[in-house]
Amino acid sequence: MAGAHAATAGPEAVKLIAPVDFPHAAADPRTWVPDPGFQRKFLASNADDCLGGGAAGPGKTDILLWLWMRIVEHPWLAVLLLRRTRPELIEMRDRAEVYYKHFGGQWVAKDERFVFPAGGWIRMGYCDQYKHVQRYMGIEYTGIGIDEMGQFPQERWVTLLMSRIRTSVPEARPYLWFRATANPGGEGHAWVKRRYLAKCGADGSRIYKDPETGLSRQFCPGRIADNSHIDPGYVRRLNALPERERMALRDGNWDAAEGIALEELDWRIHSQPRLDQAPDYWTQWGALDWGFSHWCVFVWLALDELGIVHVLDSVWMRRLLPRAIAERVGESVPIDQLMMVYCSPDCWNLDASKSDSNPQVIDAFTAAEWPVTKANTDRVQRLQIARDLVSYKGRDTLGGDVAPGIVFHDTPGNRRLFDQCSGLTTDPDKPETVLKVDATAGGEGGDDGWDALSFGLASHLDAPEKPKPELLHAFDRAALAATADKSKRHTSHFDSVPEERDVEHDPVPPSPESAWEVL
Repeated sequence: MAGAHAATAGPEAVKLIAPVDFPHAAADPRTWVPDPGFQRKFLASNADDCLGGGAAGPGKTDILLWLWMRIVEHPWLAVLLLRRTRPELIEMRDRAEVYYKHFGGQWVAKDERFVFPAGGWIRMGYCDQYKHVQRYMGIEYTGIGIDEMGQFPQERWVTLLMSRIRTSVPEARPYLWFRATANPGGEGHAWVKRRYLAKCGADGSRIYKDPETGLSRQFCPGRIADNSHIDPGYVRRLNALPERERMALRDGNWDAAEGIALEELDWRIHSQPRLDQAPDYWTQWGALDWGFSHWCVFVWLALDELGIVHVLDSVWMRRLLPRAIAERVGESVPIDQLMMVYCSPDCWNLDASKSDSNPQVIDAFTAAEWPVTKANTDRVQRLQIARDLVSYKGRDTLGGDVAPGIVFHDTPGNRRLFDQCSGLTTDPDKPETVLKVDATAGGEGGDDGWDALSFGLASHLDAPEKPKPELLHAFDRAALAATADKSKRHTSHFDSVPEERDVEHDPVPPSPESAWEVL
């Protein structure tokens, strides 16, 4: 168990856990000293929303159970602790019972909660499906804690639960906390990484303040070395894991977690500076994942003569009608240069915003002269094609690395697209496909960019041939005149192209050398 009960009661034990002291230091069982590092930082967080963890073994579950004991003497204590499944919940409840009995906590099975002498309570539950979230709605909680939140597949489950944290008791308002723990990996890996590490830094160096809600957010990374009571055998078993799993669980590396759909995707390898203009001979096309409430994304792609796919740009839109989407895309993408635009099948649904004629969404795009066709929606094939293009490690004949088959040009839209794709996880029930993720009501998350990109990648277009320079005879008069004309247009070396001479009637003027010889 990470952390420890104080060997002796007294001020020293209280001092060890400053600045967030537990109220009970008089009796050994009711005094707990967190380990230096992760546990103390997590305990000391004043953020509204704090995630703790990374590596396995720093004492995440213990700190999540113990931190509420700081306020256990208050009657307004109302906490909800959750795991993903019922078996996981039972294990956590059994551990909580060992701790909470020292504070007078009694388990009331019918209410699924520990009740404490002052009247406060800690409820324990699980959310295996979205419908389970509903059972915890309609109740005020002063705090919510989720252990192993990376197992929760969708961010909206969590944000909906967080909306229940409120109180009418002024004294309780400084203690309205959301606390969670997580390891890299799991169904929720992508959104957890985006929500915390992308905003707060992988090292937890930044406190992020949500501009819409004003709520603060913090990430407290934990390492196995932070646990002074770790079983050496547990460390050896982590060391014996395969490399990727070892990096994720032992080292807390969020880029190495199992289940990442595009494992080799790396911005340092798969990006290049933006081109001002793609060469005319490149094959260009587009792909659209239509949406109104969720994101509508248009991806502009090109294929060069080497067969490399260039993601030239991506356009992100939300809450726009089809005609406005066509206009927005047309401002950024040369539609007249595209061979085809692969659109999601829902573009052929009726447009409910036009109740008078009830046209299809696709009508607005055809009216804008888009060369549209339905996209390939085979989820298995789309992921396999993307993986093949992204792959570059050990692919040459000697086992060395090669250039990847896809590059993202450095644009704001493409950086957003790349971030989404790098956080994709595979569906645990269908590991050959990407796990479907919906955006939150505020537009965060989702997989709409991936859908648009993979629609485009699943097209079957041939690589173009680079135009070969025209071979001309060195002494061909027309060739020489054409070369001179071209030079006139692009350089300052030729002021004019000389007129053709009649060789028989126009004598060649003497050169300065021949003139000297005549003299």
